[in-house]
Amino acid sequence: MIKSLTLYAALCGILAQGSDVLDNIVETVYIKVGAPAYDSIYYKTLPNNITKKWIFVTDDHGKISFSCKEMTISYLYINGLQRALCRKEELIVDNGEIEKRFCGTQFDLKVKSILNRMIVTVKTSQETAFLDCLVQAVTGPDFDQYKNIVSTEIDSSEFGAKKGTKETTCPCGWSN
Repeated sequence: MIKSLTLYAALCGILAQGSDVLDNIVETVYIKVGAPAYDSIYYKTLPNNITKKWIFVTDDHGKISFSCKEMTISYLYINGLQRALCRKEELIVDNGEIEKRFCGTQFDLKVKSILNRMIVTVKTSQETAFLDCLVQAVTGPDFDQYKNIVSTEIDSSEFGAKKGTKETTCPCGWSN
């Protein structure tokens, strides 16, 4: 079974030369505005020697928001200190206007698309890689859609009923 899967993968051109690691994986993800975010870009350890690409698309009036709590691409411990190598390893985010390239360790990384499409590519080598990212469709200036939704305030003084004819006599919030 494994040999036939490997042969099929090799025939389709998705195996990296000289390895059994899947390579050149492309995933297209449609995210509707108001739908749950795409949180499947969480890898404690990314496989070595891969190129993985996500193409995110949303509604015509939306944009794609890409944010990573933490991203580590290519680091090595030298004399007890973490050092970024940044040779062939990188995270590339194409927001529709420019490609932004990242490697090493980044915290609170945020990129928003210009239009309704974004391409995210991760390339790894033999070095350690970690990703914890979230992708969502947004309609406003904020990276989180819930902050872009206008909240309507309601009078909750007599919520669900008409106001009575008599006012209350107790000073609300005071204790005896």
